[in-house]
Amino acid sequence: GKFWISVLKKITMKKLLIGLLFPLFSFGQTIHHNEEKIIYKGSVELNGGAASDIRTRLQQAFSEVAVDMADSVFIQPNEENVQAYASIRMKSTYDIIKKMHLTIQLTPQPSGYTYSIDSVYVTERRRGWKEKRFDSKEMVEALEETGNAAIELEITLNEIDLRLQKLLRLLENEMEKQSATQGQSRILSNDNGRSIP
Repeated sequence: GKFWISVLKKITMKKLLIGLLFPLFSFGQTIHHNEEKIIYKGSVELNGGAASDIRTRLQQAFSEVAVDMADSVFIQPNEENVQAYASIRMKSTYDIIKKMHLTIQLTPQPSGYTYSIDSVYVTERRRGWKEKRFDSKEMVEALEETGNAAIELEITLNEIDLRLQKLLRLLENEMEKQSATQGQSRILSNDNGRSIP
């Protein structure tokens, strides 16, 4: 009993906590990466709509979602798709300002849209210190490392995944809401195309 107590005294609580949590974070890490970079790609099906109409709705929907989630957003629509740059504040201690930055491309399709999130990186600045930048390739390559830095990286990558999944989910919900609204508008129109009060 005394030997076990003496051993525990030599182990700091921080190291003990990291040792217990490391398998949990390793198992829970679900970040999407391809070619050593963080990349999210997929498609979403919608209930009809012309590609030009979907593009306009994508721009409006992303604007609505980004206002609530992002610190800063720059949307650049063109004839083929909607491209946007956003920075999202991440969890950190008071003395550190930590943000995730990303590029997202939304491309309308005949029955929905495709999305592609790329150029993900994290900036971290301690108040009064120079800003540090961590590219997605750098973070993905560091997944094989161990120790305290690896634990902190796992936490960061998990938060990146949660926030990107939330962004995509909210965008899809907003697009579906717009589809439902347009469907109701068509139902409420008479043969002459005038809305029925």
